[in-house]
Amino acid sequence: MGSSIRLGVSSQYLSAQELDFLADHTCEEDSIYLEISRLKGFESNPLLMPTAIRDQILLNEENVLANLFPGLSLECAAHNLASRLDRCLVASLASLISPESAILETGTYGGFTTAIIAFVLDRNGFNNNLFTIDLPTSEMVTQVHHIDVSSIGSCIPDRLRKYVIQIFNDAKVALPSILADNCVELFIHDSLHTITHMMFEYVVSRTLMPPYSILASDDILWNSSFVEFVRMFECPFWVCKSNPNYGFAVNVPHPQERQYSWGPQPIGSYMKAMRSRSVASTFKGLKV
Repeated sequence: MGSSIRLGVSSQYLSAQELDFLADHTCEEDSIYLEISRLKGFESNPLLMPTAIRDQILLNEENVLANLFPGLSLECAAHNLASRLDRCLVASLASLISPESAILETGTYGGFTTAIIAFVLDRNGFNNNLFTIDLPTSEMVTQVHHIDVSSIGSCIPDRLRKYVIQIFNDAKVALPSILADNCVELFIHDSLHTITHMMFEYVVSRTLMPPYSILASDDILWNSSFVEFVRMFECPFWVCKSNPNYGFAVNVPHPQERQYSWGPQPIGSYMKAMRSRSVASTFKGLKV
């Protein structure tokens, strides 16, 4: 178990050195948005900064706010939104992807993050597909909650559901397929927070996403996978000041990989071709 005065947290899964490593990359959410805008070559928009998105929801969209937190008073919902500026940063980063690209989230749960992203897409006239994956069971126990499948995505307002493609499947199955068939420029991990599963999602996403795409992850203090991932691939990354349990990385090609093909196209084309082949053609000429 480690602790970090500079990060202001302790973790039973990370050492003090690992926590200090994260502390060295802690930034205000607006600053992270500006840094990623610069890396991706986008002109930053003051209206799309995380604090601006939060204020737009708080000041002008009471119906959206109420839907984000069903059953809570507007005062309580406003407090919860203000304390989770990291989610507004995720939504602001949706403005830094190309119009034909998609957004992919694992771990829909109530759809809080999904709804804020859809709100930004709707308010700014963006038409990107927003895929969100969660388990298909009728009732499941997560690491922290016992939930019914009927509550998955329940926070997403009806008028914003046109942006959302809900996938009920195991992320280990659905994630590679969606990444191979779509150009995903923003990936958000918030599903199973075990070291094996988180590293799987990070590495598969990095492999099948184009250069300078964005990887966001909740619960980076639950194990060392995020620390190991950014160290292994030398990705530029940041940790949210308001919530040091949330991290962001940009998918910059490693120098060793620059000479090779990158992103979803080669493997995506291969998988599509393989799926289009019939069983008969697959076994044509095979003697049994």
